[in-house]
Amino acid sequence: MNKPIIEISGHLSDETILLLKSGKLSYDDNLRALEHLGQCPVCSDFLAQCFEEQELLAVDPDFSDRIMREAVRAGKEAAAPRPEKPMRVFYSYALRVAAAVCLTLLMLSAGPFQMAVDAIESNDSTIVGEISIAKVDAFTESVWTITDKIVKLEVYKNDQEEK
Repeated sequence: MNKPIIEISGHLSDETILLLKSGKLSYDDNLRALEHLGQCPVCSDFLAQCFEEQELLAVDPDFSDRIMREAVRAGKEAAAPRPEKPMRVFYSYALRVAAAVCLTLLMLSAGPFQMAVDAIESNDSTIVGEISIAKVDAFTESVWTITDKIVKLEVYKNDQEEK
């Protein structure tokens, strides 16, 4: 556009408002015109009068009231203090996880598993007896599976308690 969008009177020209309505202003001119419309009720009214009745959307009569009620409700929810989770729930969760870890460590460090590991490390075939590496691996895998299930169950329970 060759002419300035704001006239000497301090308002948008009629041509500028019509170009704005039709979406034919350049990006920079569009920004300047919209900024002016936000501050000038005269130009805003003129732009509103440029629209035909069929170009406007029908809005419920209580639309603004519903929006205001929703905004107030959202503001109250955002400002409301969230109830803190009692520390007892946290301690209970931590205790269950610690018990699962201790049980796993106990199982890994005791009994046939430890005997087999000692025999493998010392290369003493008389200690190993009937325990094979495959059995030790199977035992270890089952312990890890059980531990994994316990931890996942505790995480799931914790997530459910938060909801």
